[in-house]
Amino acid sequence: MSSKIQQTQKKAYKEILSSTVSFHIPTFQRAYNWKPKQIEQLWGSVINNDRQYYIGNIVVVQHSTEDIQSGYLVIDGQQRLTTLSLFLVAIRNYIAKDKDKDKNKQQLQKHKEMMEELRSSLIFSTSFSDESKIKLVFSKKNLSEIYRKLVHDDLVREDSLDEAQLRFVKNLRYINQLLRDYLKESSGSVKTAVQQLVNKILDLEFIIIECRNESDVYQIFEGLNSTGLELSVVDLVKNTVFKRIKESDTLALQNAEKIWEEMENNFEVNKINLFSKFLRHQWISNYGYINTSQLYDSIKKKLDEEMHGSSEIIKFISDMRDDAAIYIALRTANVEYLREKILLGSKDLEVEKYLGAFVLLDSDQIYEVLLAYCKKYILSEDYTKKQFISDIKKLWNLGVIIKVVSSVNPSKYEKKFADRCKELSNYKGKEYNKESDKFYADLWELVKERKNEFIDNFNDTFIYKKGNDQNNELIRFILLAIYQQKNKGVTYETKTVEHILSQSKYELDEFLHHVGNLTILSREMNRAASDKDFTTKFSNYYSTDIFEYNNILNKYPFDTDPKEATVSRSKELAEDAFRIFSFV
Repeated sequence: MSSKIQQTQKKAYKEILSSTVSFHIPTFQRAYNWKPKQIEQLWGSVINNDRQYYIGNIVVVQHSTEDIQSGYLVIDGQQRLTTLSLFLVAIRNYIAKDKDKDKNKQQLQKHKEMMEELRSSLIFSTSFSDESKIKLVFSKKNLSEIYRKLVHDDLVREDSLDEAQLRFVKNLRYINQLLRDYLKESSGSVKTAVQQLVNKILDLEFIIIECRNESDVYQIFEGLNSTGLELSVVDLVKNTVFKRIKESDTLALQNAEKIWEEMENNFEVNKINLFSKFLRHQWISNYGYINTSQLYDSIKKKLDEEMHGSSEIIKFISDMRDDAAIYIALRTANVEYLREKILLGSKDLEVEKYLGAFVLLDSDQIYEVLLAYCKKYILSEDYTKKQFISDIKKLWNLGVIIKVVSSVNPSKYEKKFADRCKELSNYKGKEYNKESDKFYADLWELVKERKNEFIDNFNDTFIYKKGNDQNNELIRFILLAIYQQKNKGVTYETKTVEHILSQSKYELDEFLHHVGNLTILSREMNRAASDKDFTTKFSNYYSTDIFEYNNILNKYPFDTDPKEATVSRSKELAEDAFRIFSFV
């Protein structure tokens, strides 16, 4: 890892600003998008801590321009750098207004000195010309224009701004309010409070991580656990894609930007942290196994070898956008979208039930092959609905077993997933069932000897959690699948998870919420059973229920030894579950 880093330096914000080095925000990065909550967090980090407070990393690559001797391409840290510079702009503007009210010559001189300090923090003059240069440089023209106006305190007409430009103006307005509130609450003179605030901002400390190239940056990011860095990894991939389109081809660039923005917005509206996971899962679903450290170079290599024109790049990112829409729908249980995209608008309760249930498993790797199945069903007429349903049911059953059996290394089944995805792309109709059977037989080899582990872990894996709808829905799904093996086709319109024992009586007992003490009842019966004792519940509800599993609850000693009853019942449920959720 260290060989990929050219150097690291601990620097105060004022050291960064005092140099003649510019920091360039590349075109491929998403626009400045911090919202008030994030601004307030950074503001709080400044005012609530002592000077020289460590504020985070800035990851950069050496960057050269025609008119600036040295500079850095900012790969990670844009949002903080931009927001801090807006802090300085807000303070500069406040001092400028305050200066106009102050007639004292000594105070005017202090105002002038502080204004110059803030100005030199935002702007420098190069040795090549007398023209002032802004230290934080935005490559996108619209962002560069609005930032320059704010730094120079030029007139801004909001009705002429686009959404990205308005974000700068709105954030500066919010920072102005934070500054006014801070100064109102400060003890002592306002001028002292302003100077102390400036000192705190300029003394903030960063670690500057300078990398040799963007490929190295990607691999470094993959070794760090941070949502912000994950997003920067996405930006790097975007950069390597967009660099293949000639700058002169403005129509293609606009089209590519629109497609990418649509995909990016889809992740932002749903789950932005899934974006970086999607890039790898999508690659595996199309091309086979790859580890995270290889992904960036593999995408780059594919683009270099196979993408020789704008039209090919547009198709590449269009396919990526379409795959992302399916991936997000699967990971958010957006059954309506999946029905329209996969089933072409027709209802199929069984398909919809399973496609909407994968999110309950909380498993990342499973989406690689699930995405491949969905795409194959959309694109291939030879892949029948019967085969599709069989595959997703077996895959879901596998997901249940590996959720309980924790001893199986995920990399073992993920590599098998990747091989299956590769086979799907070369699928031939007559060979399909044979290939599918072999795939699941190979996976079964990983878990078939772990039945005892499954039984031992079952009770502690499925635990009811108040307010956690996804977890409790999984328990409902599992129990219903078990119950309906004996009562095929029997169900309630509305099925709820019910505690067998009284919750108030056993609220301090560890076994209360474990699956051995949980069952399925209709909503009406659940309300009627309420918090009654076991004998009353069994006599009035369980003994006459439509599910046979409820009819035999009295065989367990719930009324005399509730802990033993819960453990015993859980083991019997687990025995049945291992058989029911087998996939061979």
